[in-house]
Amino acid sequence: MGEKIDLAKVLDIEAALAVLDISLEDIQRQNQVSEEGFLPLYKCQEHPQVHLTLERLKKLANNGYLLKKATKQSVVFSLNDAITLSLCFEVFNEQFILLSSVLKHIGYPKKVSLSNLHQNFIELQKEGIFTLYQVPLYKADTLLLTKKELDQFMVDHISVKEAIDIYKVNRNYFTADAVIPVHRIVKTQEGMFVNKKFVEAEMYNRGRGKTYTRPQAMKVLDLAIDAFKEVIKEFELEVLPNNVGFDKKAIDDLATEQLRIIKDIEENYYTSAEVAELFGFKNRLTPSDLKRLGKTDIPSIARTNKGKYPFKNMAFNASLISKDKVDAELKVRKLKDSIQNTIYSTPYETFRNALEVGELYFSENAKETEKEWFTYIKRKFSKSNQSPGKMQDTLVKTVSTTELLIQLTTDKELMSLSENEINLSIFNEFHTKGVKQTIYSFLLDLNREQRKKKEPHYWNQRRLLNPYKEKVEHKEKTIYSVDEYLDLIEYANRVDTHIKKSIEDISRMDQTSRYASTWLYVLIHLTNGWRHYDVATVPRINLQQTTLHQKDVKWLLINELTERDMDIILSQMQAKVLVHSKTGKRRYFFYSQELREAFAYAFAVCELRCQESTPMSDSLIDFTGRGKVLTSSSHKAFFKGMEDFQFGSLKMNRTVISYIYSIVKKKTNRNPLEFTKILRSHSDAEITSIYTDIPQEHIDLITSQLFNLGLFGYAYTLLANLLDTTLSENQNKETTREKALEIKSTFDDILQIEMFTKYLTNLEAKNFERQALKDYLSSLPQEEIENTYQTLKLGLQPSNEEGKSCIFALCVFNNERSCGKCEYSIHHIVSLSVLGNRFKEKVFHFTERFENAQTDGERTFLVNTFYGDIQLIKSAVETFGDDVVNQFIIDTDLDDLRSRVGRIESKKEYFTLKG
Repeated sequence: MGEKIDLAKVLDIEAALAVLDISLEDIQRQNQVSEEGFLPLYKCQEHPQVHLTLERLKKLANNGYLLKKATKQSVVFSLNDAITLSLCFEVFNEQFILLSSVLKHIGYPKKVSLSNLHQNFIELQKEGIFTLYQVPLYKADTLLLTKKELDQFMVDHISVKEAIDIYKVNRNYFTADAVIPVHRIVKTQEGMFVNKKFVEAEMYNRGRGKTYTRPQAMKVLDLAIDAFKEVIKEFELEVLPNNVGFDKKAIDDLATEQLRIIKDIEENYYTSAEVAELFGFKNRLTPSDLKRLGKTDIPSIARTNKGKYPFKNMAFNASLISKDKVDAELKVRKLKDSIQNTIYSTPYETFRNALEVGELYFSENAKETEKEWFTYIKRKFSKSNQSPGKMQDTLVKTVSTTELLIQLTTDKELMSLSENEINLSIFNEFHTKGVKQTIYSFLLDLNREQRKKKEPHYWNQRRLLNPYKEKVEHKEKTIYSVDEYLDLIEYANRVDTHIKKSIEDISRMDQTSRYASTWLYVLIHLTNGWRHYDVATVPRINLQQTTLHQKDVKWLLINELTERDMDIILSQMQAKVLVHSKTGKRRYFFYSQELREAFAYAFAVCELRCQESTPMSDSLIDFTGRGKVLTSSSHKAFFKGMEDFQFGSLKMNRTVISYIYSIVKKKTNRNPLEFTKILRSHSDAEITSIYTDIPQEHIDLITSQLFNLGLFGYAYTLLANLLDTTLSENQNKETTREKALEIKSTFDDILQIEMFTKYLTNLEAKNFERQALKDYLSSLPQEEIENTYQTLKLGLQPSNEEGKSCIFALCVFNNERSCGKCEYSIHHIVSLSVLGNRFKEKVFHFTERFENAQTDGERTFLVNTFYGDIQLIKSAVETFGDDVVNQFIIDTDLDDLRSRVGRIESKKEYFTLKG
């Protein structure tokens, strides 16, 4: 140990700072204590700017580094000196390195004893490689060297192991007697180092200019070592014996080939980063993007910075993509944008405009083809009832098909092409199935037109390849298990968590995860059988009648919605007139009691976000893009607590349909196959193939999610009361609880049943009909009463009008009476829209119509229908409350109607209804 101390330079603090090109004055200027102060040593150590131990301070004081004064009580020391020394210590720790930390700093993987390391560095100091220091702020036997000196050494040298790998020489080449000096930090190949320039010069001398050493070859090709190793393998470069190099001509020729390859890449490929930018992606391409576009790895020989692209500096997984494929997709994207942003009265006009934008015109040699094609497309579009989203896809496909026909008929008419020419040009693997099917249908249409004219066919249909018969691999259709469905309900119902995360996301400028929209999107799928596009475009709501009026979204972090708020929000959605985008048929919004709060908050948060961020938007859900898809990033953010779960719109729709099928089968005596034909766009075979047997312990919970029709009216009240009486003696508590559930069904959407075609229009009732209904229900066996009640709750009793169900399986009036006039009909909540506004009209005009009535019979009819509506409104209010019913009445409310009714003179003498 004595030797190393003798060899090390012992520096005082000021000299040590000088080694680092720092003056003591520079350190003192950092001292934030302006006045000189003297404190006991332990008080100096406790000062927040002093980071030295008390023991170290005592040592420095003993060596005279701290100014001191003697008082009557004790000796006190300069606080300024203590702070200055502490600052010096911080500088030394940053720019000096302890000998014991050297191996970790240079990345040496093995442990070495400190004594051996000391001995090696003493030798290195003798060689003039390093300078060792001792500084008073450290222990007496602590050796240091500057990090700057060590780092520069590592820049100028490579390990013997690296040199052996690069130059492919024997390890004995680097010995004590070698031409190239070896510097030993540790006596292993990884711990011994040689100067890079010396090695390169020696290798060059051995080659005498006819060869390139490995570093020279790497320099000529501008390749890093890993890429160069791959090039040696790929191009089978020969390592010449004895001179550890490569044939100079071979490397020069390869450099020429390298430039050719780089030029080809620049002309025919984009980098993946360029493609992401061209497509407007914020992040890099996803694996699915790369698979769709077909990525190509960057050749090892091209991993240089010689050309346009800095391939040498790019990540290993960077890739190339064919410009042809990218440009083709960009063209389609631009075409879609053009179609999306163009507003014309008909799809055909939009199609023709897209051709103009794309400068797509038939040649003078194909005028007949042009005429027939445009006639065919115009006729096809006029018959289409596709949703806007689907129509945009169809328009894009039609433009692409037109472009193919234009290319095909440059020299002659389509009708002049033979079957073989068409098969080779169109019905091949280079065109999409949709394009091929469109052209095939067009060819058959041309043949039919010829047949109508009694002229020869253009083509023999049997000789044309039929794209409709191409084999397609059908993916197995699956549904979510009962446990997955119930887990998802529980997860979506974590209201506090989702509110907090939604507001956190909204508060960020980018709102990248669209958390609130994803929450609402998932909730709607759980209880409604809507298609994706219908969910993603769910309309906005009005919060003026709620406590949220003129509040921002952060208000919900510390406040709660009232029951009245929830009623107003949810009944608004129920009152909206919605249609299926695909079929144009009416659809309805439904929710379960269990998810009532979650739905209300999700609607509220999304509406407040719209008011703040996208006030011009018509939709609550802010998924971007034409398809308004749930992106992978939004999915990942929302399902962070369910990482293994993958949500899919189609799969959830199949799940809901399957569960409805199962429930119908379990809860009624009727054959579920009766209902498969009216399930939305699904065949019997498809429904039964995804049928699932819901365990009995879950049947009630799932029923409450999917069936909640909101029933009211005289017939329903009578049936429920009768059932209460007959069941009270012998039915268990669980059945009674189920009967008490608010029941509303998503069947309105999933089952396109005739009962949902019109709203209630008029009411006509007679006393004997009410009495007959009482007598009929009282005479039924209990089992039949229960079955009728179950089928009512499931929305499966027949009806001739929308928003109602009939107490009878078959209409006793042979469908000659309106359901709205029938005492045997049971009303659903959706009938409130027409009922409420019809009642408003009657209240406003009752007195005028009564006075203008010509006969007592006419007056009796007016009074009976008027008071019949009053009874229905009263039943609805008793079931749902004022706030809900108010949402279904336009331009007034119940309080105003009650006031107006109160001012109408009594007409009891004309009222003949009882019961």
